[in-house]
Amino acid sequence: MEQVIGIDLAKRVFQLHIVSSLGKTIKNTVVTREKLTTFIAQQPPSRIVMEACGNANYWTRQFKQLYLYITFIVDLKH
Repeated sequence: MEQVIGIDLAKRVFQLHIVSSLGKTIKNTVVTREKLTTFIAQQPPSRIVMEACGNANYWTRQFKQLYLYITFIVDLKH
């Protein structure tokens, strides 16, 4: 069962929403920048979903070291 972790990227604190493959909420939490990689590494195999923005490139490199699948969401409002 693959879970999905949605991450709202920010400067210091990140909002994470974790759902099961069935769409059921597992956890909704806030994690600091310093603890994000450690928190993600402790999760079972997951798909990471985040907005395609400037910070996304840095975090993609961090998460790919953990062999995670990354998906980007494009903000079409701009």
